[in-house]
Amino acid sequence: MKFLLALFTVCCLSLPSMQSNLDTYIVQVQSPESQSMSMDLESWYNSFLPKSIASTISNEEAPRLIYSYRNVMKGFAARLSAEQVKEMKKKSGFVNVWPERLLSLHTTRTPSFLGLKQNIGLWRDSNYGKGVIIG
Repeated sequence: MKFLLALFTVCCLSLPSMQSNLDTYIVQVQSPESQSMSMDLESWYNSFLPKSIASTISNEEAPRLIYSYRNVMKGFAARLSAEQVKEMKKKSGFVNVWPERLLSLHTTRTPSFLGLKQNIGLWRDSNYGKGVIIG
């Protein structure tokens, strides 16, 4: 019984360290070969994730598949280890992968440069850019 308790403790303590080895990547893939609209893009994207992730994706507290890109490119953002990225590169349909980069603003004057006024016009009508994802 003590052995099982010790094993359980070691597993619980190693779980956070496994999570800390994860980085966010943007993964570009080809469109699915079958162009049927019944094909769910998220299922297609999950097929690129290692089986251990795809099978437990609904049971995890923090989802590994962060965002699905549908319009400009086919792909997704996911939290992966470097080893999982190497494994994914071997799969058919894989195009490219980029690690997440945080970029800082080079200017804070863009609204005035573009002629956007605080309480009138396009800036207000577009909800001040709220919810817009660039990238």
